[in-house]
Amino acid sequence: ADVKEPVRDAALGAGKVFVEEFSHSPASLDLLLPSIEDGTCSENWRIRQSATELLGSMMFRIAGTSGKVRVDDNEEGLSTETQGALLTAALGMERHHDLLSAVYVLRSDGTLSVRSAAVHIWKTVVANTPRTLKAILPRLMHRVITGLSAHAEDRRQTAGKCL
Repeated sequence: ADVKEPVRDAALGAGKVFVEEFSHSPASLDLLLPSIEDGTCSENWRIRQSATELLGSMMFRIAGTSGKVRVDDNEEGLSTETQGALLTAALGMERHHDLLSAVYVLRSDGTLSVRSAAVHIWKTVVANTPRTLKAILPRLMHRVITGLSAHAEDRRQTAGKCL
């Protein structure tokens, strides 16, 4: 969240290297994911943006996709069921649903760069939006309710838009 862009770029690059190198084992994911998940809830939009990008890189790596796909304006994703199964196998059902609910909430973020990154992740790793929403609804509602009761105005607005 440094003021200088070169510092932010270097830190994000280092984070991407960590994600690329250590997102292949459950023990490594247990160390990486809490920090990334905390970053997605930060009051600072730059931290949310970086955390969202790192979360996307990690999910793309696990799903076996580059993440450099064309995103259409329609709601349906460019993912396959196999990619979703790979994410569930690597992360576990509960954590996979937690991460998807975080990405879904971030799609309503007030900052355009965070919102765009989250939409890109969603459309890349989710094959069927209605089915996925049905599966993650309890986790999603918990996240939305937590956001609505947060002290930070940004989080309340994001949760309200998501709702």
